[in-house]
Amino acid sequence: MTLQRPPEIGVLPVDLTTEGRVDPIFAGMADRQHALQWHSVAVTEPPDGAVVLASSPVCRVQAMRVGPRAWSMQYHVEVEPDTVRNWGEIPAYRNALESTLGPGSLDALADDLHINDFVADAEQLYRNFMAAAGTTAYFKYVGSWLCKSIRAVQCNSVGFDFIRIE
Repeated sequence: MTLQRPPEIGVLPVDLTTEGRVDPIFAGMADRQHALQWHSVAVTEPPDGAVVLASSPVCRVQAMRVGPRAWSMQYHVEVEPDTVRNWGEIPAYRNALESTLGPGSLDALADDLHINDFVADAEQLYRNFMAAAGTTAYFKYVGSWLCKSIRAVQCNSVGFDFIRIE
């Protein structure tokens, strides 16, 4: 990993690679998705054996898979209607946003969210993950967070760090 110059911040396109178009995690999804990006660190070289599944013009490794059941994504899939405003309350995040997109960009970015598309993509990724993991679960969008029928570590408005499937 290395510092990414320029940082990738905003609602930006992410394109599936040839491998990503056939990977089970992206089944039924568009070849190009718009995603919330808010990072200044990038994976410049995937680990040995990793398959790059998605990329963007600024960041070659947006999603990857290592082995048959381990996926990683650089972009944010846990977006909710208040995510940008919540993150904007963190001074370091707001500074990164405004130094990249300019003063007042928080409101513009918050208003630019394609929240229905983000929720649909997150739900499809979740269904695909559960199918690839060999586990069936249901989920529904409730209030301010995505609730799941499995035990998750930190499932809240920030997202989840990892899922323990039993």
